Amino acid sequence: MKRFIGITVLLTPLTIFFLQGCTRLPTQTAGGSGSETVIGKALMPGGAPAAKAAIHLRSAGYLAPVNWPTTNTGSPRIDAVTDDSGRFSVEATEAGPYCLEINTNAGNAALLTLSLDGTTDTMVVGVTMLAKTASVNGLARDAAGGTARIFGLERVAVVDSLSGSFSFSD
Repeated sequence: MKRFIGITVLLTPLTIFFLQGCTRLPTQTAGGSGSETVIGKALMPGGAPAAKAAIHLRSAGYLAPVNWPTTNTGSPRIDAVTDDSGRFSVEATEAGPYCLEINTNAGNAALLTLSLDGTTDTMVVGVTMLAKTASVNGLARDAAGGTARIFGLERVAVVDSLSGSFSFSD
């Protein structure tokens, strides 16, 4: 039986969302009955709109399925895409903690944590400045041949069966 590791990692100001743990960031709160809409705007590091960036909204405790593509032949499900001005709107179906990933898939991204509490229909997250992406490399003891995953993100890496090493890059 293959083992897996769920990984929550931290962020320094100059690194990317990969190094952010969803449960460790300041949380914004909103909510409404039934579904709730999250709206915002994404900007590139220089201030230009992050046009056509992928938006992924996942439960903070979400782990990508182990059988999710680990050979970089597939891509995560996209919930929305920013418009030419960097604006986005994405819907959550229930209250709770979420990770909102904004990713240009060209080297810039951000990760926000949200808490939808069921009291309003819309949450405005405002303007988010994207940062350069990075890689996360690690060594997993007793998980060789299994997978490593990051909570709140659709990331799966195969743990090398000999060395126990794994790598996430974006």
